[in-house]
Amino acid sequence: MKTLGQRIVLARKSTGKTQGELAKATGVSLRQVQNWEADSNKPAYEKIRLIASALNKDIVWLLGEQDGLKNAPET
Repeated sequence: MKTLGQRIVLARKSTGKTQGELAKATGVSLRQVQNWEADSNKPAYEKIRLIASALNKDIVWLLGEQDGLKNAPET
């Protein structure tokens, strides 16, 4: 099973967004996005909602609670 950070990377890359664009969309620093993607720390729930919205992904998939959602990026 992929980690939250790995799922953020997959979702971000599937939309063609940069880490900087995701940072701006979620109101955090570039370093914070890098930390999330490296699993150095986890975003608060409100930030997870913003990440899911910015990347047009289902929050359930992003959290790893369901793998087969139709809007999940290909691995």
